[in-house]
Amino acid sequence: MKGAANHRRIQILQLLAQQPGLTLYEVRDGIGIANQTACEHIRRLCHSGLVQKKALGRYTLHNLSQLGRQMVIWLTRLTAENDSPTTEQKPDTENPVLAGSHKVPHGP
Repeated sequence: MKGAANHRRIQILQLLAQQPGLTLYEVRDGIGIANQTACEHIRRLCHSGLVQKKALGRYTLHNLSQLGRQMVIWLTRLTAENDSPTTEQKPDTENPVLAGSHKVPHGP
C-alpha cells in the first residue's frame, strides 16, 4: 500500500496507534520532523484511508482508521517475524543458485 510506503508515515501510524487523537504539532514533535513534512505525510495517510481527521474547535485531531489499525497490526507482526530466529535453513551449498554452481546458458 502506497500510503505506508515511507518510514516516516509508518512512524506516524505507530505513534497514532500508541497515542490516538494527536494534532499535527503533536505528530510533528512526536517523530521530530518539520511542520510541512508532517502535514504532507498526514495528508497522504488520510488520502489512502489509513488516518482520519476530526475537527475539534481550532484543532484537528488525527486517529487511525480501521484500515490504519489493521496496517499497524500487520506491520507489527511483520517486524516480529523478521526479528525472531528462523528455523534451521539449508546451507547455501544445497542451493545451486546460492552456491554459485549454476550454469548460465549461452546462445546457440
